[in-house]
Amino acid sequence: MTRKMSVMIAVMVVVFGGIFGWKWIVGQMRGRAMAGGAPVVTVSSTVARKEVWHSTLQAVGTLRAIQGTDVTPQVDGQVVKIDFESGQAVQKDDVLVELDSSIERAQIEGLEATEVLAKANLARIEELSKTQVVSPSARDQAEASYKQARSAVASQKEIISKKAIRAPFTGMAGIREVNLGAYLSAGAKIVSLQSLDPIYVNFALPQEHLSRVHSGEAVTLAVDAFPDVEFAGQITAIDSRVSEATRNISLQATLANPDLKLRPGMFGHVSVELPQTNTYVTLPATAISYNPYGDSVFVIQSTDVNGETALSVRHAFVQIGDRRGTQVAVLKGVEAGQQIVTAGQMKLQEGSRVAIDNSVTPTDQPISTPPDEH
Repeated sequence: MTRKMSVMIAVMVVVFGGIFGWKWIVGQMRGRAMAGGAPVVTVSSTVARKEVWHSTLQAVGTLRAIQGTDVTPQVDGQVVKIDFESGQAVQKDDVLVELDSSIERAQIEGLEATEVLAKANLARIEELSKTQVVSPSARDQAEASYKQARSAVASQKEIISKKAIRAPFTGMAGIREVNLGAYLSAGAKIVSLQSLDPIYVNFALPQEHLSRVHSGEAVTLAVDAFPDVEFAGQITAIDSRVSEATRNISLQATLANPDLKLRPGMFGHVSVELPQTNTYVTLPATAISYNPYGDSVFVIQSTDVNGETALSVRHAFVQIGDRRGTQVAVLKGVEAGQQIVTAGQMKLQEGSRVAIDNSVTPTDQPISTPPDEH
């Protein structure tokens, strides 16, 4: 029995000795490989820096024309002439469309003749009234007839003038919605006319910001149609009441629009610049790895490998704050001057060796347009 046990123990020692010996050899080989030839990950990087940011309030706004309307006729008539093209800039009082006024012009000759006759009749009765040949009531009747005739002429001329539909203000015409020969009823849409320079942007802020915003404060607007352009303006109106439904205060800003890039109905991101300033350590948004258990970055540091200096990374959790365009303010976890990985994080882990290639780098601009949420 003792002999069998001794044999079994000897066998177990050989087996387990072989296993542990093999693991030790593999560990030694892996250690030498890591020390002498661990894979190097190529990344891009940036240096964290301090920047002064003006305090801003962010909102989504809708563009509105300072003057905007659908041009319509006030009287019925058939279109005989169109004096504008779709998309054309027009001046105030320019004739856009002319309606047929031939019947009204023919009728006015008879009305003018009646006016002349009524005027002459009034003059004769006034002469006769001086000698008391006619009664005062006859004179009053003649005067009333003359005024009615004169009014009929003026009314007909007014109808004729309304047959020429004019631009009510200077602006840009939209798409024409009438054709030659069409019969228009009063109120039918001819074209949309919008005054585009300057232009309004309407937006709302929570009521708690009411004491922080005032007329005249600067705003910037960014729209998706022109992502690299900022449009500057200033607050020109603050609503006199707070919405009971949303508890927001409505505001209106006016922006210059000389190139007519902004159009009514567009939406955009509005930034209200407040006088207060804050200093932050900033990084490009791409440097931040967003995770449920905490946001983090990889900090690049120098390390010693077999007596030679190399670059490796250290994983650091951060607390982020405000966002400005492609920049993020880092409140904790990173100091100004540290070198941070901005691309290539997916291949990294604690202690990974890296090589820096900044031939292509992410944008790092503190523009006022909020980036897409992560």
